[in-house]
Amino acid sequence: MLTSEEKLQRGFRAEDDILVPLPVDSSSDEDEAAADGRHADEDLPSSASVLVEAFLEDVVQRSAAACVGASASLFDLDFWQNEAAQLGLHVMRPDRGSAGALPPSAPLRRSLDRRGYLQSPTLFPGDADEATLSALRRMLARLKQLGFAPGFLYVFDEAWLVIERCMRLLGDVLVPEAGTGRGVQQLVLEPSVFAHALEKPASAEDTDEERRREAASQDASEIARHSYLGGNFGLPHRDHSSSDCFDAASGEPVLLSLWCPLTRVTADNGCMFVLPKDRDPLLHQPRHPHHLRPFDASSGTLRFG
Repeated sequence: MLTSEEKLQRGFRAEDDILVPLPVDSSSDEDEAAADGRHADEDLPSSASVLVEAFLEDVVQRSAAACVGASASLFDLDFWQNEAAQLGLHVMRPDRGSAGALPPSAPLRRSLDRRGYLQSPTLFPGDADEATLSALRRMLARLKQLGFAPGFLYVFDEAWLVIERCMRLLGDVLVPEAGTGRGVQQLVLEPSVFAHALEKPASAEDTDEERRREAASQDASEIARHSYLGGNFGLPHRDHSSSDCFDAASGEPVLLSLWCPLTRVTADNGCMFVLPKDRDPLLHQPRHPHHLRPFDASSGTLRFG
């Protein structure tokens, strides 16, 4: 945590609290033991909350160090809490009512092994799933109205609660041999999170221009990621080489990209298309020139070979 002097040097007030503590899941045996002074099994892993909180502390402190001279109003806790309250969200006042059972992990692991991807039906029990995602969706619209980038969605506790529950679930999917609830300790949350707020092109001419931009970016050293603030990257691609995604010795998956839609998606409104791994001849050819960028925008074809 930054000292009062360090906060002032970076443009904050001395009383500003720039850490974002997340709630400890009170259903965890480990957390209950800690609460009453008892020590749980020393081998019992930390909860996903602890891992996400450590990640957030590191990110926030790095961000603070880079924000010398920036407006301290962005770190006005009252402002963000007031905005959150209007939509039933929280900032440093998390709602603990979302704890509950997660979907079974075994079918998800079978899908990952067979298809190369998985899709979980829900994250939260009962109506909490729709309520949480709906509130985040409305906040995206509010952020746009206020002139903030979609990434400011991660100011709100519920955005990180979604990630926390995903980590708990994916810990069981990626490390099933660790036992239910224990695999999360072996996960690492990569410090790259995004939020997108897609817009329909105003005209056919705009759509054509976007395609020309994408085609031009194919031969550029830097791929054009977005055509507008909050836009998506619409070209078929891999986020990572397969050499990073699979264990070299066992062939087991070790890295996943996670996407959580806040709206009900269809084939026409911005859903994600995924190529099953048995249809992907370049999957295990990381040195192939088309491995990471198999799509040729100029011809509109996929290059497998």
